[in-house]
Amino acid sequence: MFSKKNEIDITGGKKKKRKGISSYTVMLIPDTTDSSEAFQISFDTIVRWVIGILALIAIAVCLVISMFLKSHRSVYGSGGFIDQITALEEENKALREKLENLPPLEETTAADEVEKKDPVKKVRTDVPGVLPIDGTATIVTDPFEDADEHEYRLVFMTLSDSYIIATADGKVSKITSDGVMSDTVIIDHNNGYRSVYGFDAELLINEGDEVKQGEKIAYSGDKDFLVCYEIFYGGDPVDPAGIDDSEE
Repeated sequence: MFSKKNEIDITGGKKKKRKGISSYTVMLIPDTTDSSEAFQISFDTIVRWVIGILALIAIAVCLVISMFLKSHRSVYGSGGFIDQITALEEENKALREKLENLPPLEETTAADEVEKKDPVKKVRTDVPGVLPIDGTATIVTDPFEDADEHEYRLVFMTLSDSYIIATADGKVSKITSDGVMSDTVIIDHNNGYRSVYGFDAELLINEGDEVKQGEKIAYSGDKDFLVCYEIFYGGDPVDPAGIDDSEE
């Protein structure tokens, strides 16, 4: 700030101005704005933000590491997944060894199974103890006029592609033909029992042949047909359902 001052010379009571001579006073007024202080405030704020961000990053890293260590322990630690898998593999190996050491299964027949359940009881194959049909058949009402004279005669309606079988071991003692059933086969079982079969089918045996229980004696071919079946003991008819084919 500058000010101008005029000097006056007093001579004889009069004031005279001196022209052309001036003096100035310089006043320095300091600026109250401190730029370094403002910069310092801004820098501190930035530093605090950076420190905060770094702290958050450090916390996140610690959490990730903690989760990784827990997962690692659950997989590789004691009792983890790896140990469980290893234990299962050892159990499977032990089971395989047991299976390899088991004795091989033996093929058995129905008669063998009965004998295993009851060692005293054995099935006789020389007694008519099975049905005469190997295939699909249905027991029907006897359609013949002499049904009353054959109270224990069974009549089967047999479908095509079926076989008639011998119901016990024995010898084909007689084969005859008549007008009712084309063929009648009598098998003597050499123990008082005889089984009689009547049918219209293709014969597979001849008179005098020895047959075994379950052996095929006739074939139906591609047609459905009736099969008559009877059992006699000592000349008297026998109910097939009442025959005991077990050995004493």
